[in-house]
Amino acid sequence: MIICRCNEVTLHEIKQFISKKPYATFDELKLATTASTACGRCHSLLKKTYDKINKDLPSNKQLRISF
Repeated sequence: MIICRCNEVTLHEIKQFISKKPYATFDELKLATTASTACGRCHSLLKKTYDKINKDLPSNKQLRISF
């Protein structure tokens, strides 16, 4: 499924990026994949996709720092 038609970014590419970088922000996703960086029509679909994939990740995604 293509999420961004202008840059031909697929759902698979988005899932791959998030699986490799689960702490990435939405803006980092956009920069890395170039999705929603041209006309912006896919912005809401990309955001919904990003939110859904992050919601489905394990709850232990939070960064832990030991001192």
